[in-house]
Amino acid sequence: MKMKIIEQLELDYAADTISASRKSNVKNQKSRASLWFARMRQIVDRAIDCSPAPPPNHRQLSLNT
Repeated sequence: MKMKIIEQLELDYAADTISASRKSNVKNQKSRASLWFARMRQIVDRAIDCSPAPPPNHRQLSLNT
């Protein structure tokens, strides 16, 4: 049995739907990023200043081997 298809099958996807979902993903990513950066700025603003650690002692008192 031979079948001959003359017409071409065309698959169409909703380009508007895809671009809308991409736009919403980008919007969500930007929103999450701005929230994250705002939170990091809060953390940095609330950080307390600490005095630096004293310099290390340069002589070795004992060697435990």
